[in-house]
Amino acid sequence: MNTRPLLPVFAATLFTNAFLIFAVQPMASKMLLPMLGGSPSVWNTAMVFFQAMLLAGYAYAHLIARLIPLKLQAVLHLSLLLVFTLVLPLSLPPGIQPPEQGGQAGWQLGVMLASIGGPFFVLAASAPLFQHWFSTSGHPDAGNPYHLYAVSNIGSLLSLLAYPVVIEPFLGLHEQTVAWAGGYGVLILLTALCAWLVRGGTKPLPPLATGEDRLPLGWMQRLVWIVLSFIPSSLMLGVTTIITTDLASAPFLWILPLTIYLVTFIIAFSKKPLISLGIARELSVYIIALVILALMVSGFIAMIAPMIVIQLVAFFLCAQLCHSELARARPTPSHLTEYFLLISLGGVLGGVFNALIAPTVFLVPMEYSVALAMVGFVVWIGSVSVPYISGTFNAIGDRNRGKKILGVDLLTIAIGLGICIATYMVEGSSYKLFGAVVIFVFLMMMAQNRFVFAVTACAALLMFQPGMWTNSKKLLDLDRNYFGVLKVFAYKDAHYFYHGTTLHGAQHQRDDWRYQPVAYYGPGPTSDAFDELTRHGVNQKVGAIGLGVGSIACYKAPGRHIDFYEIDPAVVRVAEDPEYFTYLSGCGTDYDVILGDGRLKIAESPDGGYGMLFLDAFSSDNIPVHVMTREAFETYVKKLAPGGFIAMNISNRYFDLRPELSAIARDLGLTVYFKIHAPITVRGEVSQLYNASIFAVLARDPVTLARFVEDKGWKPYDKDIPERAWTDDYANILRSLKSLK
Repeated sequence: MNTRPLLPVFAATLFTNAFLIFAVQPMASKMLLPMLGGSPSVWNTAMVFFQAMLLAGYAYAHLIARLIPLKLQAVLHLSLLLVFTLVLPLSLPPGIQPPEQGGQAGWQLGVMLASIGGPFFVLAASAPLFQHWFSTSGHPDAGNPYHLYAVSNIGSLLSLLAYPVVIEPFLGLHEQTVAWAGGYGVLILLTALCAWLVRGGTKPLPPLATGEDRLPLGWMQRLVWIVLSFIPSSLMLGVTTIITTDLASAPFLWILPLTIYLVTFIIAFSKKPLISLGIARELSVYIIALVILALMVSGFIAMIAPMIVIQLVAFFLCAQLCHSELARARPTPSHLTEYFLLISLGGVLGGVFNALIAPTVFLVPMEYSVALAMVGFVVWIGSVSVPYISGTFNAIGDRNRGKKILGVDLLTIAIGLGICIATYMVEGSSYKLFGAVVIFVFLMMMAQNRFVFAVTACAALLMFQPGMWTNSKKLLDLDRNYFGVLKVFAYKDAHYFYHGTTLHGAQHQRDDWRYQPVAYYGPGPTSDAFDELTRHGVNQKVGAIGLGVGSIACYKAPGRHIDFYEIDPAVVRVAEDPEYFTYLSGCGTDYDVILGDGRLKIAESPDGGYGMLFLDAFSSDNIPVHVMTREAFETYVKKLAPGGFIAMNISNRYFDLRPELSAIARDLGLTVYFKIHAPITVRGEVSQLYNASIFAVLARDPVTLARFVEDKGWKPYDKDIPERAWTDDYANILRSLKSLK
């Protein structure tokens, strides 16, 4: 049989398969975002689903490769590919609604299984199955099919890079699903061609002739594969949580860590890796020490952007180390499908740990630090990923080190732990910052003593990660759920409410200032909006998407009633607890809280019922895109009474949303004005409670907003407006980055 066409055909098939797998991941997750409040947890939960389906697909590939002949494998696999064309193009089941009182993660997993589970399963099985087919082909490279894995990863990488740059900016979701269905059809044809080319296949060729390959496969080797794939998976989701909490839950930010993850796989499994195992091991040590320093310092100094960069670099180097060790531990082709099955299992366990276990076990996001600490121990063990481990581990470094050296190591560890504990216990930010520097210097000095470094770094990571969330202030409440981390703390004479790392409300505790709205809601754009509503004097009913701490309840007026729409029950609990905040209980405004996604719930209210809609649905600096689409504003406008208007807080550290709102207003024939407001100084000591902000007001009739412009300094957006407005089917968040302006 002529084997020349085999390699290009199989490479093209694996490339196409991988491209489809990684294109559908952001696409399907984006479909679900509007139903789950734009939560960052949507992506992490989706990754659990994708990893679980990869595991199921790899298990299927492993079983049929072991149990049935090659021709029947081809018939079965092609039949499954054809059967699942019945659910294309992909779409969510009609009429579904998310739960309002917890259980969002389980609901999401069920919806994804029903909508994309079948096609994704068969695609997941294809990569290891195609490599197994190739190993039976008689091609000169059949005895080492792992280079096809690199081709598969390149397809995955290009798919991820194409999504935010090409696919998302130019295609709506429906167009994406149609194009994806076309690619699925191409894959069926390529699969049939692969099956035809190996129709006379043989058993897999003998393994490469190395001493390691001839050793038996044991339970320890299987455990190594699982652990070394668990760590990068957990690290990837951990760093994704950090990014999407502070920026936006959007495909182009989901893709960044996943891209890094794939790049490390490509490097590790290439014939001549750009980064050697030794270099990855050395650099991992130093970046872990730097992460620890950054974690400790960030508790006292605002450094969100540098922290994100440091953790992305740490993720890259540590994932590179684990994947390089994993590539070094790969077995012979006869164990290929089991190898990929256990790699997938490790990935699933990493996803389950981050998305499902950690939020219930850790009150703050500790999972990233736990995975990073595990990397320290991978560095220490050193040769843990050598194929077919037997005997005892190199527990202290060199095998020949004696008890005397062990005693010195234990004493050194005790010193390091003592420094960590002293820094943790000491009061005062200056002392803690000094301790952070001392710990960093100690870790750098111990960089070559892997045992001491691993233990000390583990202690520091687990001890000081909570410092990012507690700081030196008095912590009153800390909660974590599907929607993120919420904390309430007291500082000086005020209580503060944070979602993630962003302030979402505050209240002064002095009696003479207790019922003065502060943060984004003090004198400025918010007072402008409520003053204008009061002046209208007709419909005083307000619909507020986003509760916060209920600050706007203190803008009282005769007959005023506020419907607060809030998706997170924990926010309601905090806002209504008088031990923390008393705006709702003490300001005297009649109100109701409607639990659920604001956009979905407000659509159920009567048309023409509100004099004003007040939109502030941001969680941390995350953009809830689904409340900022053209269809969303069509709904909002229907709910306005004659002369009613919309006020929206669009304050954000990273994105300028004025062009997007201007495009929506243009398409819907609305008038829109903006106000950039600097924080005010009131009695010096309370000025810290007021935040700079950017607000927008929109209305059908320009006359409704005339006084905003004439008396209060609101202005239209005077720069270029995008030709294509955000819709439920299309949103290009990348163009809103402030750095791109």
